[in-house]
Amino acid sequence: MAMKSLGPEGVGRRRAVEGAQQALDIEHGMFPFPLHAARTVPIGYDPSVTLYRVAVARAAGARARRREFESTGKRERRLREADHCLEVVLLTHAALESWINWSHLHSGLKTTGTWINRWTEGCNQIAESRGHPPPSPIPTEVTSFLAELGAWRNFLAHGDERARLRLLDLIGEINFGDALNADLATETIRLADLAFTYGGSVTGIVAPHSSRCWVALDEA
Repeated sequence: MAMKSLGPEGVGRRRAVEGAQQALDIEHGMFPFPLHAARTVPIGYDPSVTLYRVAVARAAGARARRREFESTGKRERRLREADHCLEVVLLTHAALESWINWSHLHSGLKTTGTWINRWTEGCNQIAESRGHPPPSPIPTEVTSFLAELGAWRNFLAHGDERARLRLLDLIGEINFGDALNADLATETIRLADLAFTYGGSVTGIVAPHSSRCWVALDEA
């Protein structure tokens, strides 16, 4: 059935209904934060939380698949461990980039530079915009991790040659499939926790942490 176009009165009624619904959503906590940007953008949903929860679950899965491989010797279990680790790397990168971009938006700031610059420099800008004292420098361990995670992501998602060479410098001449294992998955989550803890502490914006991420029984 063809959609009927709304006249001026119909458009006005629709906008009134939408405005009333948005007010009701805010009242019930669906959009607990202010709205920013030239066009009204609801930013109550922070996707980094979901991305990181799934990454944490996949890390648990990688450890479980390793235990199964060690007990059975089945190669398929080792391949599933590598699969989970790959997911951890990509999802953790997505969560970190999503959170820092969302934090800029939440603070009314435009995102500029690379996603790593938004962490190393943007956390200071966010803190300043929110009236917080100048934060301590971002830990070197975190900046090194962000660079390595970016290299892994660019290699895995894009087959990027420069990223592959960067990883060779970091891990040496090793089969990349072998490097995708439960150890890498676990270390990725540990270092992401450090990054999120730093970002949350200096900006005052809630950040994900693995200790607050639930893992279902069928995910591990």
